[in-house]
Amino acid sequence: TQCLRRLERNGLISRRVIMGSPIGVEYAITPLGRSLLGPFQALHEWTIEHVDDVEQARQVFDSRDAA
Repeated sequence: TQCLRRLERNGLISRRVIMGSPIGVEYAITPLGRSLLGPFQALHEWTIEHVDDVEQARQVFDSRDAA
């Protein structure tokens, strides 16, 4: 709930209460939120490209931390 409220406060999503029984809530991505599509796609591509490097870094960190 807190995350959704922050996203709404920042203008990335909109929230609509649907009156009924039970009451419902609908969230939608705003145009500002849609503007993040490109950066998120780039981050996803970077993650896929570097997943092995990240996993190796995790193993090094975990073995150092366990010692």
